[in-house]
Amino acid sequence: MLFQSGCSSEQLCKQVVCPTDTTQYHFAKEDNCRQFYKCSNGCPVVFDCAAPLSYNSAISNCDWDYNTGCTDPPLT
Repeated sequence: MLFQSGCSSEQLCKQVVCPTDTTQYHFAKEDNCRQFYKCSNGCPVVFDCAAPLSYNSAISNCDWDYNTGCTDPPLT
């Protein structure tokens, strides 16, 4: 799932608050450690880290799972 800047999803824009300046911000997506938000012009864009990487907030980038503590949820 990818959202472009300009807030194409009004619901996502209400759930994720991004600064309105032109600086790009990155932060983890709470429900999926393999995804992160990149704020651009005040709107969130969802990005995926390529397997087997997950988002590392300390470096604002995708990183190896052993550095992030990310584990896949159990299969149901």
